[in-house]
Amino acid sequence: MDWLFSKIRIYEIIFFVYGRIYYARSGDFFIFNGMNLQTPFKMNNIASNLLPRLFSIHGFSKLLLLVALCASQNLFAQDDDYWIAYGKRMNYEVEVPCRFNYKKPVGKNIDLNFVDDRGNNINVLIVSFPGLTEKITIHGLASIPDELFEEDMEGIGLNNVRVIKRGITRYGGREYYFAYYTTSASGGNGKSAHYHHQISQIKDNTMVTLSYTCDPIRKDREMPYIYRVMQSFNIRWK
Repeated sequence: MDWLFSKIRIYEIIFFVYGRIYYARSGDFFIFNGMNLQTPFKMNNIASNLLPRLFSIHGFSKLLLLVALCASQNLFAQDDDYWIAYGKRMNYEVEVPCRFNYKKPVGKNIDLNFVDDRGNNINVLIVSFPGLTEKITIHGLASIPDELFEEDMEGIGLNNVRVIKRGITRYGGREYYFAYYTTSASGGNGKSAHYHHQISQIKDNTMVTLSYTCDPIRKDREMPYIYRVMQSFNIRWK
């Protein structure tokens, strides 16, 4: 068994499990994500003490550990499974975490709608403005003052809209209008509050908006999922 590891140099093996890179070298074990390759994953005390010892034992134990890590896909990545959802009314796709379930939309402009047991929501909204003579653009939307945006959103039924940030961004090499804002129940007491993370594209006065909504308290925990969902959004305009 030692001859195998002398050839492939176990201390420099790089292997992939669910999109993350696990890098084992000289008794250290780190996990890196695609955004920051210098951020170590903090394992629990048992794992952090056990892994370096296992990597210091003979080759057979190393092989068993490697096989166990590759076979146990959920060891380090609970909830990191995604599946691809395809648009109904338009040709687009988006990756959705497997913990989300499809829920029949209520609004006629909602093309896809997904919810999870944490109260989070992912949906795709398609709105057309065929009667407008003026061309709508994402840059035009971004130029609308925040105060007017808040008034317009409250005008369609949302309560206590507060803009965090709006503008133009890029996901997957594509340009989008984005709006990040919060809403809460009438009275602004913080109950039933929601954080809304939205990106939109427009063509021929048809606007397609992807929205991820969650509790503001959970926003930081949800951001890796929000980023993955937004990054995967791909509209194939005709």
